[in-house]
Amino acid sequence: MEQPEGFKQPEIKTKELLELVDTIKWEHGYRFEFNGTKFNLVMTDAESIELAEKEGDKNRYGEPAEYFQSTLIDGYDIYLHATISEADRRRIMFHEVLECNLRQQGYSSAEAHVITAKEEEKNFGKREVKIR
Repeated sequence: MEQPEGFKQPEIKTKELLELVDTIKWEHGYRFEFNGTKFNLVMTDAESIELAEKEGDKNRYGEPAEYFQSTLIDGYDIYLHATISEADRRRIMFHEVLECNLRQQGYSSAEAHVITAKEEEKNFGKREVKIR
């Protein structure tokens, strides 16, 4: 089927992304790159999350995984709760990295999220719990 004129096909390097996710060191400040997009991993530890909740600031660390434009590098900071199991980290990191890379390719946040969710489901199956 031919794509409509002006339709941009996303560049998705699934195999390379899965290989990258398997090599990530789950350490605060770990830096890596995928498909021209740079990343800085920010691990939020359990003690910080518990303290924020006790202080009534449930939004300080937000979702178990989020990304923001970085102020340290020309790329993105990915915030990941250290309490997430390693198996779930693979899936979550796949999602966050691909979504950021699609944003870098010019897709809106909503478009990138929809494309990423479909690609994630193809590779990991249906999600049991909504992460974001």
